[in-house]
Amino acid sequence: MIDEATLERVVDFHGHMCPGLAMGVQAAQVALREIGAHAKDEEVVAVVETDMCGVDAVQFLTGCTFGKGNLIHRDWGKNAFSFYRRSDGRAVRVSLRAGAWTLDPEHQALFAKVRAGSATESERARFQKLHAAQSMAVLAIDPDDLYRTEELHGAPPRKARIHTSVVCAECGEAAMETRVRRLDGRELSNLNEAWRALHGLERPSSPTAEDAVAVLEEMGLDVHFEEGERQLAPVGGNRSEIVAFARRRLCVGADRDAEVEALLGPDFPSPLRRVLTVWWDGTA
Repeated sequence: MIDEATLERVVDFHGHMCPGLAMGVQAAQVALREIGAHAKDEEVVAVVETDMCGVDAVQFLTGCTFGKGNLIHRDWGKNAFSFYRRSDGRAVRVSLRAGAWTLDPEHQALFAKVRAGSATESERARFQKLHAAQSMAVLAIDPDDLYRTEELHGAPPRKARIHTSVVCAECGEAAMETRVRRLDGRELSNLNEAWRALHGLERPSSPTAEDAVAVLEEMGLDVHFEEGERQLAPVGGNRSEIVAFARRRLCVGADRDAEVEALLGPDFPSPLRRVLTVWWDGTA
């Protein structure tokens, strides 16, 4: 059971007490009981299927944090948390039981008003009182009545990897080496300038091949992979073919070929793209 002093530290870490944080406290209690003590490094890994307040309680109490690489977020919108102990492979998934916690209609109505900025002072005061009461009600529930716990079988997610940072020759900012492309001897964030000029957008950095590997490993597969490079634009293509290829990647029509060509510059070659070949033994 989490003592009052520890609970206060959790609240300080998160910034306030709320029902969502209380749910995270309860999930973390199950994890500490089933998997073990606070992780100083990557002894324990948490995979969270939500980005709600409770994740902060899980981070604080279990020691699974985003910065250490042993907190993995899967945006599935579920109040569910999986915990893996690397020492012996024990793993459990903790998921909210349907109907385990009853919402207060008055609290919900006031919450909507507070978030919309239309609540009066008296309504705000009433909301704070109900908010605290709902939080305490969640903490009063036996964790096993609030959450269902099931054993998981399979390998834990891979350990966090540390990559070298390199400076992009176009934007001048350092980026992880797996997030840049090498073009004519220069490190480039692929087509960054063209995306910025045509759409006002920065190139997305995810999902990546590493993300795919992590998902496969989470499924319990013994994943192997090999890195390499291949031509991104048509090999031996003439200028018009390369411009058309780049235009399609930039999601613009043929009527903008002249603009695309100007953005690529006269010396734009067929760039090499990093590829990852992934395989595993047996069947998925």
